[in-house]
Parts: sequence; structure tokens; C-alpha cells
Amino acid sequence: MLLSENEPIKILGFENNDLGGGAHVVNVIKVEKDKTNPKVFNVYIYDNREPDSSSIIKINTLENNGNGTWFYSSLPDWGGDSLFYLIDPSISYLSNPSFDNINNNKKTIALYDTLIQIFNQESQDILIYDNLGNNSGFVNDTLFRNIPNSTADIIPSGIKLAPYSYTLTPGEYSILLKGFKSETIQLGLFTGNKSFSYERYNATSSQTDKLNFDDGVSVSNPDPEVKTISLLNIQDETTHDKLFAFSSLEMAQNDSVKIENLGSDNFKLISYGSTKNYDIELNYVSQLELGRFINANIDLPSNSSHIFVPEWNNVTNSQLVILEDLGNNGTIDDTLRVNNIITNTEEEFVPLPDKYFLAQNYPNPFNPSTLIKYEIKNDAMVTLKVYNILGKEVASLVNEIKRAGRYEIEFNGSNLSSGIYYYRLDAGEFSETRKMLLIK
Repeated sequence: MLLSENEPIKILGFENNDLGGGAHVVNVIKVEKDKTNPKVFNVYIYDNREPDSSSIIKINTLENNGNGTWFYSSLPDWGGDSLFYLIDPSISYLSNPSFDNINNNKKTIALYDTLIQIFNQESQDILIYDNLGNNSGFVNDTLFRNIPNSTADIIPSGIKLAPYSYTLTPGEYSILLKGFKSETIQLGLFTGNKSFSYERYNATSSQTDKLNFDDGVSVSNPDPEVKTISLLNIQDETTHDKLFAFSSLEMAQNDSVKIENLGSDNFKLISYGSTKNYDIELNYVSQLELGRFINANIDLPSNSSHIFVPEWNNVTNSQLVILEDLGNNGTIDDTLRVNNIITNTEEEFVPLPDKYFLAQNYPNPFNPSTLIKYEIKNDAMVTLKVYNILGKEVASLVNEIKRAGRYEIEFNGSNLSSGIYYYRLDAGEFSETRKMLLIK
């Protein structure tokens, strides 16, 4: 990069080789051989953490069996024999995008076909295991990178920071979530043209949630407390998207449930353990139409499965056929037909909230739109704003006096770049901020 004026400009990225996580990017000014040791190269950099000083990263080409090591005195624990690389600068992605003809046969969302991405929120610890027992994750401020060919994706902020996602090769993985610092748990999984989301409220720091990822996503409850969970699946088809969402699923101790796709049209919910009850939502989204189906309080007998057979081309106005497999033995024992309870756009009456509350956006991660729900206990001046990681306001969603009640608003990030954003609710003396992840 520094050998010619015609070489493309790149920035230098590096990550913490120690156990604490963290990543950073800097601008390279020049590279010189050390005057006292010709096997050491001094990389002069501009570091925005120390803009008024001359910073140097030392590369020792003799160490690590001749493969070299690096050391940065400003972050003395970070250096080592890896996680040191050149990356394209941000300006490379600021040119005007070009869009293909809308009638082509390409996917509308660019998801990986040969990789799995797992997105975790900072307020919970995570350990991911492959079939050989290797693990990657972040627990008790310690980063693990032991699964072969996996990467931990970290925001290059220059401080110790947990990864926001993990990229893995295709395979079967088990996931442990624990050390919860927030009552809201969220996890996102992306692979091929499918994405899955797991969500739960009222989590405590002593609990553990177990998930497995293979041909679908399964969740089990090892704790004595009953947990109420939500599971979502989106299939990105050529010209449309299909969404299955299950909510209000109560899981007793040692219960487990699994969701999996059956081809491109049907879906299966498998339960092991006690009798359950759930709400379901289906969405069919294309450039020409939006179909939506909702039904609530569907009973699922113990150790049984429901197979859903939607009429996608008329999902709003048709019944949903549910095939019931009692005993999970592969035999269809009954057929249920449920109606869409969406009959008009009027909201049902619900009691006024008794507290202020800002919910985690859903879905999260999202592209490009997500829904933010909040509750106002008393009439108040309400503002709801979105900020980037630098604290700059990028959107004002609400700025008015609101009556006490429950609200939801859609945030569209189509004009923003991928990354972490924060949204903040101020209502009277109440203030709360949450984090969300935009992926394009």
C-alpha cells in the first residue's frame, strides 16, 4: 500500500489477541525499519484514541518461527501473532449504489449460502459448541475462538468489547446463553435464505437457555422456572418473503421445542414435554402484496408436533391447515383448521399500562425495517430518537405529547449503513436506551 502512490488506500485493523475481546482500526502513515534492529519494522499510525501523539506498532519478523508478531504500546495486552490485517476504508462504501432490475431472479436479501452467522446481544454471555466439543463465544469478559474456521465479529472501537456476531461454517451447533444482564434475551441466526430469531423476557442472571441449530432451531429449558419464549423464521424467496412467528410458548423445566422448514411452503413446530399453548403469525410479503394471518391460544398436546400448511397466495383470507402428530411418531392423527382473527384495523381494548417501558425492537437484527414498542403510564411529552454509535442523531421517530397507553412505531433504516444503532425513549422523567443491529 505504501510502495506506490497508485496503490489503493487501506486502513489497518487489529484485534485483541488476549482473552478480553476488542478490535480497532487506524490509518497507516509510514513503515520504517527499526534503527537498532533491522528485523523489527515500525509502523507509524494515526490513532483517533490518541490524536495528538505519534503512535507506533512494532512488527518483529523473527518471532513466531519467522512468521512475526506485533506489539502496540498503547494497547500492550493486545499484541500477538495474529488478528492483524488491512481492510478497505469506509469511503469505499460511500458511492451511490446500483440496483438491478426488479424483475430479476436474485434474492432480495444477501445472506450467506455457505456460512452461518449468529448474532448475540452484549447483555448476555454466549458459548457455541460444534460436534467435536470445540467452543467459541464470550463468557465473563473472556473471548473464546476455538471452533475451526470461525470468526468473532467485533466493532473496531479501540476498547475491549464482546463480539456482536460469530461466523461459522455449515454444521450442527449447540448454543448456551447465560449471564443475563438484561431481562430481554435475543439471538439471531442466519444461513442461506433463512433467518431465525429467538426472544424471551423476564430473564435472570442465574438462568441458562440452551439452543441447537441443525436443520432448524430448537430451544430447551434446563431451569426450574417456566419460560415464555418467541421463535421466528423468515424465508427469503426469489420474489417474496415468508414469515412464521410463534409467541407465548411456555416451557417448563426440561421441555424443548423445535421449529424447522418443510420445503419452501410448510413449517413444523415440534414439542417435547408438557402440553403447550401458542400464538402464531404468518406474513407473506412481495412487491405487490402483503398478506397477514394471526391466531392465538392454539393448543399443542404434550410430546406432539404441528405441521402448518398455509395457502400463501391468499393467506389473509384463508384458513390455516394444521396437521397434528400426537406422540411425534410421524403419523398424522388429526387436522385442525384455524381462522384469521384479523378482521379490521381497529386495535383491541387493553388496560392502560402501569409503568413506563421500552421494548427491544423486533425483529433484531433487521433489514431494513423493524418495529419498536413502548408503554407510557401517564400523559407526557414523548421523544423517541435513533442514534449511531458516535452518538449522532439519525432519526426522530416521536416528538409529541402522548396519552397514556401502548404504542408501536416502525423504524426504516434503508438510508443508513449496516451497524449498531441506539434508540432512546424519553417520557416525563423516564428515560431508557436500547441497542439494535441493522444488517444489509
